[in-house]
Amino acid sequence: MVLGLVAVGAFAAGTEAEADKHFQAQDWRRAAEAYQQLVTVDATRGSHWFRLGMARQALHQPEASLEAYSKARALHFKPVSLYIRAAILLTQSKQYDKAIHWLRELLDTGFAPSALESVAPLAALRQTDSYRQLTSSYGPPCSQPQFRALDFWVGDFDVQTPQGQVAGHNQIVKILNGCVLQENWTSAGGGDGKSFTWFDADMKKWRQLYLGANGHSHEYIGEARDGALHFLHDRRHPDGSRQMFRMSFTPRDNGKVRQFIEESWDAGKSWSVWFDGMYVPAKKE
Repeated sequence: MVLGLVAVGAFAAGTEAEADKHFQAQDWRRAAEAYQQLVTVDATRGSHWFRLGMARQALHQPEASLEAYSKARALHFKPVSLYIRAAILLTQSKQYDKAIHWLRELLDTGFAPSALESVAPLAALRQTDSYRQLTSSYGPPCSQPQFRALDFWVGDFDVQTPQGQVAGHNQIVKILNGCVLQENWTSAGGGDGKSFTWFDADMKKWRQLYLGANGHSHEYIGEARDGALHFLHDRRHPDGSRQMFRMSFTPRDNGKVRQFIEESWDAGKSWSVWFDGMYVPAKKE
């Protein structure tokens, strides 16, 4: 029994290497045969179904290709090209409603409708009313509410401690079609840092990467709730100790924003204040 399992594993590994080799060489017939063997042995690998679909599409086997793409999608293997390739096949067979269904799933991930304009095989689909209705219902990239929950943090701010002392200056701007918030921080003591904050459409979570001028960084994962953004950073140090930060951004009156950060060294059993800053809109000269 054990020898049998080992043999199957060796066969699968060998077939995968061969399949990838044929795929890279664009030997579509042999690639399709090899990936077909792989999914027969193990039908749970979305990447194998996807490449099988690509090979079958290159061999002008639309129905078999769509079947493979559907298997990949069901296994949550859904790169952008999967949706577009399926939509192309359905457009070529004039199954426009089904093509729209695939594209709607793609646009729901935050993919920009304007990027579809350059896909030549979708030209016929773009002439339909259903396509125009689909794309008109999606605004510019990252314009949906889930991407804009931290817009209240955008601006130029003087940052103050609870005692009213100036902690530093911060400028937050939106970059990359408004999909990312870039923080430009300068402390009153002369230190500086930057962060990049965005809503990850795949994770359905907010993320922030803070980079300091001292070589250290913090990566946060968060969510919008109760009118604020809440983040958590969890780090394991080389000595085995665990450091956690929880951070929140809360809008206040008159354009102010409170940033509150707590720290824990006992896996979240107790917390101490690490930073408490009030962002006050900077006065324009």
